[in-house]
Amino acid sequence: MVLLNQSNAQLNVQRFFTKKLIFFQIYYNLFIKFFIGQFGFPHSLNYVTDIITFLIALLCLGELRAGFRKNSFIYKWIYVMLIFTVIGYVINIYSPTLYIWGLRNTFRFFLFFLCCLAILKKKDIKKILHVLVRLLPINCLICTYQYFTLRNSGGYVSLYLGDFIGGMFGPIQGSNVAMNVYLSIILVFTLAAFTEKKLSFIKLSLYVSMCFYIAILAEMKIIYFEFLIILIILIFTSKVSFKKIVTMILGVLTLIVVLNIWKAYNPDSSAYLTNWNSILNYTAETSYAGTNSLNRLSAIPMLSTLFFQDNWAGGLVGIGLGNADTSNIDLLNSPTYSLYGETLKYTYFQQAILFLETGIIGLLIYLGFFIVIFLHSFQKRKVKWVNHYEYIYIVTARIFSILAILMVFYNQSFRLESSGYLAFLILAIPYIWVNNEEEEITKKFDNKLSISR
Repeated sequence: MVLLNQSNAQLNVQRFFTKKLIFFQIYYNLFIKFFIGQFGFPHSLNYVTDIITFLIALLCLGELRAGFRKNSFIYKWIYVMLIFTVIGYVINIYSPTLYIWGLRNTFRFFLFFLCCLAILKKKDIKKILHVLVRLLPINCLICTYQYFTLRNSGGYVSLYLGDFIGGMFGPIQGSNVAMNVYLSIILVFTLAAFTEKKLSFIKLSLYVSMCFYIAILAEMKIIYFEFLIILIILIFTSKVSFKKIVTMILGVLTLIVVLNIWKAYNPDSSAYLTNWNSILNYTAETSYAGTNSLNRLSAIPMLSTLFFQDNWAGGLVGIGLGNADTSNIDLLNSPTYSLYGETLKYTYFQQAILFLETGIIGLLIYLGFFIVIFLHSFQKRKVKWVNHYEYIYIVTARIFSILAILMVFYNQSFRLESSGYLAFLILAIPYIWVNNEEEEITKKFDNKLSISR
C-alpha cells in the first residue's frame, strides 16, 4: 500500500511538471518573437520549443498510451498521415535529413496536440483562455506603438507595414499571422460566451472593437471573413435562440461599420473586402509577393502544372515531406527550395507546400484532421454539460476547427511556433472535455458503489 501511494505521488508530480511545461510552451511562444524582433534576441531561441515538446512527450508517454484507448480514432488519423509521408519518402528517395526536418515542421504540433488531450484538464484550458483574453488590451497598446514607430521607418518595412505589426508576437515580418490566430480565438470565445449568456454586451463590444482595431492596424483582411464565418457557424451548429439571432444582426452591422472605418483609413486596401473583382484579383490573379510568386487560389494549379504536368501519380503523393522545405541551416535547405522557393514563395501558404510535398492525398488527409475535430465536438451532444459556461469551450474549438481549414489556404499559421502550438491546444479541447466528463462520471459511479458497500 505504501509503495502504491509512493507510485501515485510520483505520477502526480510528473503530471504536474508536464502541465507546467505545456503552459510554458504556450506562454513562451506568445512572447519570444517579440523579444527577438524588438530587442534583437537570437533567432535560435525559437528552437527551445523543440526541446520543450520533446520533454513533454517523454514525460507523458504513459498518458499517451492511455490516451490511445480513449481517443483511438484521432490517433489513427494522425498515424495514417505519418505512414503516408513514409510512403512518399520511399517512392521519392531523397535525403533522410530533409525528411526528418519535414517531420519536425509538420508533426511537432500533432505530437503537442496528443500530449494536451492526454494530460490537460478543463481547468487548465480555462486558465489559458482567460489569460489570452486579458492580454488583448496589452496587444492593442503594443500594436499602436508598433504602428506609429514603424510607419515612418522607410523602405521595405513601411511598404509592407501590416506584416510587421504583430503585437506580442513581435515587430517582425509575418508576425500578423500569429496575431490572426490569436484574434480569431478571442472572437470565437467571446462571441460564444455572449450567446451562452456568460458575457455582457458591453464587454463583448469592447473585445470585438479591440480585435478589429488591431486588424485595421495590421491590415488583416482575413479577420473579416473569419468573423462572418464565426457568426454563421455559431447560429447554425447549435440551438437557435433569440440572443443568437440578435448576435448575427449585430455582427453584420459591426462588419459594415468597421469596413467603413477601414475605407476611410485605407481606401486601397479596403477595396479587397468590398469589391468582388478585387477579391478575386487579390486571392487568385495577383501574385502574393512578386511577379512570379504563387497566390492563395492559384497555388495548387500552378504547382501542379510546374511539377506534375506529365506525372499524375506524382500529383497524388507529392515529392516527399521535407523535400521542398527550407531552413536557415544549409543542411536542411532542400534543393527544390533553392531552385524555386524564393521565386514561387510556396512556403507562404500551407496548402501549397503540403500539396507539393505530400500531393493531393496528403493535403486531404491533413484537412481531414480538422473535420474530424469538428465532428468530434458534437460527440455526446445529448450529455448535459455542467452549465452553459462549459459549453462555451466546446463551441470555441468547433468553430476554430473550421477556421483552421481557411488558415491552411490563407497563410502558414501551422508552420510557425508562435501560432501552431496555441492553435493545436484549442483543437484539443473537445477531447479534453469528453475525457474529463467520462472521468467525472466514473468517479461518481465509484463513489456510489463505495457508499452502497
